[in-house]
Amino acid sequence: MAKTILLIDDSETSLFLIKSILDEHDDLDYILETNSAKALQVLKNQYVDLIFLDLMMPEIDGFQFLKYVKSDSQLSSIPIFIITALDDPQARGQTQKLGAAEFFRKPLNISNIENKILAYLE
Repeated sequence: MAKTILLIDDSETSLFLIKSILDEHDDLDYILETNSAKALQVLKNQYVDLIFLDLMMPEIDGFQFLKYVKSDSQLSSIPIFIITALDDPQARGQTQKLGAAEFFRKPLNISNIENKILAYLE
């Protein structure tokens, strides 16, 4: 059965890079969302197996989104991978405290991300 990944980023470049990884795996589906408020609506209507989340988002930033998902008993078990251009050790620590599974700095290392996706979805 295919696994579904929700990609939330307002950067077309990041979405394209991650999408290119997922396109190589027939058993991985994905939903692209450039608006975190809309992504929350997606989660209310569809189960996903993994979330990629940019921290610097308009409306609802990644920290708020992460807090919301991890405080919801129906969603809290979904692994969340943070992707960000923020060069801030405090941001990494804060996302770990909030329950993020992984933290990736931009520019993204494609092979590292692919290995982590496959490990989490096994």
